[in-house]
Amino acid sequence: MIRIWKSFLGSALLLFSLACPGSEAVGLLNTFFAEVSSFQGSFLQTVWSEDGKLVQAARGSVALSRPGRFRFQYAQPHRQLILADGKYLWVYDEQLQQAVARPIMEALGSAPIMLLMNARVLQDDFEIFSAPDRENLSWVELIPHVQDTEFHSVQIGLDEKGIRKMELHDQFSQKTVVEFKHLELNVSFPDGYFVFKAPQGVDVVGFPAK
Repeated sequence: MIRIWKSFLGSALLLFSLACPGSEAVGLLNTFFAEVSSFQGSFLQTVWSEDGKLVQAARGSVALSRPGRFRFQYAQPHRQLILADGKYLWVYDEQLQQAVARPIMEALGSAPIMLLMNARVLQDDFEIFSAPDRENLSWVELIPHVQDTEFHSVQIGLDEKGIRKMELHDQFSQKTVVEFKHLELNVSFPDGYFVFKAPQGVDVVGFPAK
């Protein structure tokens, strides 16, 4: 499960930093994120082997708020919460009754999520190309300049309403597909929505004692 959510976070959050001239797809993406500071919705995530067999599947809800706060709640196959509060990344596994906290810089290092945290220019790290239209979507492809990350390319599919699908192609010849549904844009989240509060009896690891 860890590999699934880390790849998902990396690709989803680098999108907040995308800004480059070019194709219709890139224009749609730029417009979407220039006008959107937060969103929430649901997702379906699948991982496919090189020969096209389904390896893993997961679904849940997602919420993001710039800068640096996000909340991924996996509902299936296991209930797990991944939450960033701006300083710490929390991973809470209900089945294990354990929550692990690590400083975001330490937890994610040079992962693409840090493009959001550091407001990096995406072109410094990626080549950006137009990709052929398919599935009634316009597509953009991102290829890292340095091929030492978990994935060697990311493809992003959009329509006039925004992002609908992402495909990550990793170094193991697997493909992770993330489909977004029921997105609500520029959401006002309640106070404390991106603050982790451990349920009673949960073992908390890594968070400094007050």
